[in-house]
Amino acid sequence: MQLKRFSLASTAAVVAGLVTALGPTATAAQADPTDVTLPVGAISQLVVDGAHGHIFFAAGAEGILVTDLAGKTVATMTSEQDADGMALSADGRKLYVGLGTAHAIAAIDTGTLTESARYPVAGGLAPSSVAVSGGKLWFSYAGAHPSDPTGIGSVDIGAATPTAVVNPVQQHWYTAPLLAASPAAPGRLVIGDQSGSSGGGDDSARVGVYDVSSGAPVASAKPIFVATLNDMAITPDGRQLVLASAEPTTGMTVLNHRVFRLADLAEVGAYPGSLDSAPDSVAISPNGTVAAGSFTSNSDVAGVYAAGDTAPVNLYFFARDMHLGNRGLAWGPGGSELFAVTRDRFATQSVLHIFKDDPQQAKTSARLQAPVGVVPGTAFTIRGALDTSHTFSGSPVVKVTRTSAADHRPVQLPDVRASWDLGRFAFTDTVPTNGLYSYQISYAGDAVHTAASATTTVDVRVVTALGIATNARSYAYGATATITAHLGTTRDSRRVSIYAQPNGGAKVLVRTGTVDAHGNLAGFYRVTGSTTLSAVFAGDSGYRPSTASSSVGGYAGMQEALRGYYTSAWSGSTLYRVYHHAAGPQFTVTVSPGKASQCVVFDVQRYWSGAWHDLGRSACTKLDTASTTVLQLTPGLPVGALYRIDATYVRSSTDTANLSTTGAWQYFAIRA
Repeated sequence: MQLKRFSLASTAAVVAGLVTALGPTATAAQADPTDVTLPVGAISQLVVDGAHGHIFFAAGAEGILVTDLAGKTVATMTSEQDADGMALSADGRKLYVGLGTAHAIAAIDTGTLTESARYPVAGGLAPSSVAVSGGKLWFSYAGAHPSDPTGIGSVDIGAATPTAVVNPVQQHWYTAPLLAASPAAPGRLVIGDQSGSSGGGDDSARVGVYDVSSGAPVASAKPIFVATLNDMAITPDGRQLVLASAEPTTGMTVLNHRVFRLADLAEVGAYPGSLDSAPDSVAISPNGTVAAGSFTSNSDVAGVYAAGDTAPVNLYFFARDMHLGNRGLAWGPGGSELFAVTRDRFATQSVLHIFKDDPQQAKTSARLQAPVGVVPGTAFTIRGALDTSHTFSGSPVVKVTRTSAADHRPVQLPDVRASWDLGRFAFTDTVPTNGLYSYQISYAGDAVHTAASATTTVDVRVVTALGIATNARSYAYGATATITAHLGTTRDSRRVSIYAQPNGGAKVLVRTGTVDAHGNLAGFYRVTGSTTLSAVFAGDSGYRPSTASSSVGGYAGMQEALRGYYTSAWSGSTLYRVYHHAAGPQFTVTVSPGKASQCVVFDVQRYWSGAWHDLGRSACTKLDTASTTVLQLTPGLPVGALYRIDATYVRSSTDTANLSTTGAWQYFAIRA
């Protein structure tokens, strides 16, 4: 039993402010099953090895974490210290990793998950990003101090003795740049400064495309400049480059993942971001679908776009306290899954998010609305819709089939087209005889929409009148409701069933029987909470089954008692509990049914000048596990004062069973 203490020695503010609610703390909801907490802190990049079913995570000082595609840990390679950038070889048999403070690039055998080679980088330089192009492994590097040289180097991995060679210092790289390459763009290497000033103006980072087919990088296009480069990727056709880069802005701004032609770095498009967003990651699936990640002031988001489309097919929002890292997105084999890595603000915990439900397609569902009261031989209309988060590019074709329950023979009806904007459609049909007719519609889907289907049944029978009524709309806890079902004209059945279903509870049969001469059937039900009542007619040869429903509210049970008094006294019909001046009245409240952790508030009034006056209402006081709370008033109340107190159970959004309920006033007096 919990004790809440406050003083009534002054005004309402004191009453409201000094009641301390002591209750259970809220617990966070369980993570989605596709969210996996990883056993490492910050992650700088993830790479998916579809051939072996592995995901590699570069975890800095913690080395490389390897999991399967479900996020289950397979290995932790702690010897790969300060792992940063990673890239698979063209045949997928090797994973190259830049090891910053180890001053080397490691080659990992993706089959055995062991280090097969290590290429030291001389001069104490720290390798960072890596990429394979032109028959060489390229890497970026930085020194131990800001004044140390920064640039790129290469390893001729086809040589008899591969050796890391540092290219001459290139002054236009302010930091160790990011590298990107693609088999679809042979001999091309994209180099992008992550931040700083590199020749394009204040706060500008250079991004350039280089021809490395000769073994040395030669600029093939005029460079562009961005404020901060967080990630970049080349499209599967090798023609375009998508940047996740922030630009200098002020205020609430929509920032895009910008698209450039790889041949000349001309800007050719963008994938729009959300309000106040900053692009931080990008990944492109084998069919060109773009996953574009952004940081926002509310929650980080990953948008999925069909190639060249400006409207997202899917949007995935992450928890507000978890941030999508730079280079934090990757596609699974064939684009069947999208992987994302977020971290907490302290970079001590990382979470892998696995999106499996057709991330490259907008989920599409179908619905149908069948008419009622259909008469044989008379045309009727069935309406429906294709629901999706991504607008259709044209009017999608919907196929329609009708099947009669009598002969089960499907009849193909003419195709209909849904509207491109809302996906709505309608079709008209006529049936010759009574019976049940099933209509099925199907949509085949397209490149960015999943297939969808729906079925509905048209009941070509007459509907009779059916109603349900109660003798009140709400009931005290445990009161008995009188329920009356009324059935209209039928052909050969006059039986009705009455059901009651408390909110959150099971449906129970109240009564089944034949209605009287007036078409009525009565039943009785004890109400302990808000309840849905229903009358059901099963139908007969001439009339359709039907159901009528009504809801009644149920108040909570309030058991209130004053304790600690030394005597009682009546004043007319009012019972007062009498306390000594030095005693502190104690008020106990129990709420039924159990409402642990729910709120009760207290109201206190004092009598003077011929009327009761409010002293105030307390703050929320939570009920304990026994659904009870105790309010302890402080001693020293004025001698001769008359008080009354009651409690109100305040229904929360999580309580669908009972209405807010106020108990009865409890009266007490103070004597010397």
